[in-house]
Amino acid sequence: MTMRQAALTYAEAQLRIDDQSMTDEVTVGLRHLNQLAKILKERRHQNGCVRCDWKTVSFHVSFGHRLHTRTAMPRSTQPSTVHGMVKFMVD
Repeated sequence: MTMRQAALTYAEAQLRIDDQSMTDEVTVGLRHLNQLAKILKERRHQNGCVRCDWKTVSFHVSFGHRLHTRTAMPRSTQPSTVHGMVKFMVD
């Protein structure tokens, strides 16, 4: 069971993780989750998990009997610890 204590943007969560002067319950919890995500992610890689960092994304869309393929560059974002933590927890 979980209990929601805060609604944060990625940037706000990253700021809390990085700012060592913040020691409230939510921030400490974020840091613990981040450490857990790092440990579990490393364990997955040690057990043979493959990591793929693709630079392009292809979409195959069918309209009736015609298949269209579009290749797009994902928008560039600043990678953050929080993005990695959330992505790992969701995977």
